[in-house]
Amino acid sequence: MTQTDLNTDNSSPSAEVLVLGEYSHISLFASGDDYDALFEPVDDVLFFAGEATSSEYPGTAHGAYLTGVAAVGEM
Repeated sequence: MTQTDLNTDNSSPSAEVLVLGEYSHISLFASGDDYDALFEPVDDVLFFAGEATSSEYPGTAHGAYLTGVAAVGEM
C-alpha cells in the first residue's frame, strides 16, 4: 500500500526543525476517561490499542505496548 492508497496524512517530525517528537494528548476540557473510551472495542470486532488509549501511561511506548497486550486479551 502507498500513502495514496490509505488516503491519510502523516506528519514528519524529522522534517520539522521545531518538533522534537510527537505523542497523543487529551484536550484541555477532556478527562482521563476519554483514554478508556478510545480503548473500547466496537462490536467485539474492531479493537484499538496504542499510547492514545492508555490512561495509565498516556503518550508513551510503555502505554502503547500494554494496551496492545490488553487488546489481544480482549479478543
